[in-house]
Amino acid sequence: MTWLVLCEPYDAAAMWAYRGLASRGLEPLELVDGGTAAALAGRCHEVDGYGNTRADLVLPDGRTIRGDDVIGVLNRVVSAVPSHVVRATRSDREYAAQEFTALFLSWLRALPCVVLNPATPLGLSGQWRYPAEWAVLAARAGFATPPYRRSSTEAVEESRRTVGGDAPAERTVFAVADEVVGAPDEGSAGRCRELARLAETPLLGISMSRRAEGWTFLAATPHPDLSAGGDPLLDALARALHVHR
Repeated sequence: MTWLVLCEPYDAAAMWAYRGLASRGLEPLELVDGGTAAALAGRCHEVDGYGNTRADLVLPDGRTIRGDDVIGVLNRVVSAVPSHVVRATRSDREYAAQEFTALFLSWLRALPCVVLNPATPLGLSGQWRYPAEWAVLAARAGFATPPYRRSSTEAVEESRRTVGGDAPAERTVFAVADEVVGAPDEGSAGRCRELARLAETPLLGISMSRRAEGWTFLAATPHPDLSAGGDPLLDALARALHVHR
């Protein structure tokens, strides 16, 4: 049995989370970057007539990750394209990148465990959305949102009013499964939880600003700076990943 942290080689926040989760008893805990996982030495992906799946990977360094042995995954992968693909011609490179991405996405979706965040066709670690899309979801979740304009040249502009001439105070809140870390009050916590549910993104970073009328939604991302959440976020991640299948 094992846990996984999947990330990019340059993802300092994922490295921080990896160390923090290991110190909280998630052992064995494997750290794997997306490019390495995509450069497979072997793969088995089976679906039987009852919808049961088997998804195993053999990494280039010889490690085998058996899907049935994975208890939980912290997924921060942005790209799952092996480095050698860049040496191909442009047309072949684009095709290969799409195939490796589809392969990695299908493997992640087949894992029968908690995945923070699940892969989608619009993002390997949660769906990436335009600011307008996040604003719509935030409004549905009960947030007040700032004015939003899109110019005729498609440049996005956000109008953020200040209070009393001062820059608005900002706060980053984390929704982790059913928990919320860093919310300033219960009302904000409930709205953050609802936004994560609407976005179908169990791990979500939400930026808010303090205005005269209360806390206002600014932005959200499925790829937040985890280190900003400190120990409380590590504790919440560990609890979410400890959920058994």
